[in-house]
Amino acid sequence: MVPGWQSIGLAFCIVSGHVSAETKVWGSAESWDILIDVAAKNSCYATRTTDDQSTVFIGFENGGAGGYFAVYNPAWTEIDDGQKGLVEFDFSEEIFAGEAVGKYRNGVPGRYAFFNNPAFADAFARYEQVKITGSKEATFSMVLTGTHRAVASVRECQSAQGTRAAE
Repeated sequence: MVPGWQSIGLAFCIVSGHVSAETKVWGSAESWDILIDVAAKNSCYATRTTDDQSTVFIGFENGGAGGYFAVYNPAWTEIDDGQKGLVEFDFSEEIFAGEAVGKYRNGVPGRYAFFNNPAFADAFARYEQVKITGSKEATFSMVLTGTHRAVASVRECQSAQGTRAAE
């Protein structure tokens, strides 16, 4: 591991596609929608679409085993389903690294990363911007406006389901 980097314990994890007829709206937090995926054991997540048409998800597995970050964009045609690669999340003061897996959501390509390091969700909530770099040096920058409230709301949602989110 590179000095100063933290591992987020990213690994491939099969969780439902986070899109199903069994998705319920729980609420919203600024520009984020907070949803419950009934098919994934009532796991809660936040989602929003950015200006470049990327759809971003951050959520927790029911029971607090960990969480996930996923982003999908129709322009990312070079991504193959199931293709594994490294990913780095640079919050400027903290850097997390791990593995992401290519996935398609409703025909849209993207990357999905599981995390079991609670410091990752805390960093996502705390910082104003993150630069995400994939193994092919593709970079995605994201302004994190409203993520503090979104992550707190996802944790509240998960608690309301009778389970805890990753702390």
